[in-house]
Amino acid sequence: LVPQFDLTVAKTSTATVAATGTTITYTITARNDGPSPASGVTLSDDIPDGLRIITATSSTGTDVVTIPASAIDTTAANPDNITVDVGTLAFTIVAEVLAIPTGTGTPANIVNSVTIAGLGTELTTLPNTSTLSLPVQLRNDLVVVKTITTNPASTGNPAIAAPGTTLTYTLVARNDGPSRATTV
Repeated sequence: LVPQFDLTVAKTSTATVAATGTTITYTITARNDGPSPASGVTLSDDIPDGLRIITATSSTGTDVVTIPASAIDTTAANPDNITVDVGTLAFTIVAEVLAIPTGTGTPANIVNSVTIAGLGTELTTLPNTSTLSLPVQLRNDLVVVKTITTNPASTGNPAIAAPGTTLTYTLVARNDGPSRATTV
């Protein structure tokens, strides 16, 4: 007799946008709708570039959560798959949105997918992948400082501008971030 199972996975988040410097909590719920027990069940979550993993926890203490070092760093090119050997669980990932999140599409979105797989014969294969897309929200803090200087020889006081005095205005603009400012 060949065991038959039916794995499903769903991903949710309370976040509605991926705002720079904030955290996103993803909740992944996996289950086996049977009729047989599933063995060798694994969740794989490819954390998108622009996110840094803070924590990944299981609702049961027996699940093995593997977080690669690349999912904790800030290098976009590194593979960031989190894997979990599971029974039946709710799994939570908390990730920080980096200062320069990368996304796809216009406007940019951070797209995160999770896949569940098991050993044996599955009754159906849908939905074995769940995807969540959050729009990237950049946060800028633009500052402009204007200073004025006069020719002190004309009045003897650099703070006083007499008629015919040469004035020099200096403008300094900067972005105190945390996101990169564009089209400024």
